[in-house]
Amino acid sequence: MKLVSTTYKVIALRYFEIAEHKVYSDWATEMLIAGFDSENLGRLAGVEKTFNEDALSELVRKVLSEFKVELDDESLAIQCFIRLRIQQLLDNMIELETGLFSFNKACLKTDYDEELMPFYLLYHAYISLKEEEIQFY
Repeated sequence: MKLVSTTYKVIALRYFEIAEHKVYSDWATEMLIAGFDSENLGRLAGVEKTFNEDALSELVRKVLSEFKVELDDESLAIQCFIRLRIQQLLDNMIELETGLFSFNKACLKTDYDEELMPFYLLYHAYISLKEEEIQFY
């Protein structure tokens, strides 16, 4: 059985160690609706924002392991992350500065990955314009 289409979100967030409770919970719910089942998946579907981030991270790791989702492919994780953040920005789920800042952090974490570099530069151009009303990017 093929995993649900929103699995890319979980791959991205888990790889970059970002705790977005609602994304994880929504994904787990979609998986359950699609016919996947495990005790940990059911627990993940019920997590709320108050759930401990370390416990959430461990629970997500267990669920991904149960369904044999690999997290070792940095290139795939980066592509998933870019897709996730752009979709969140287009859907107005996150503010522009928040989205750009997350690209900045991801670029630093991946030692200036070439796929993330344009977003890194865009973040710094945005901040320059915001603070100094001039930018040179």
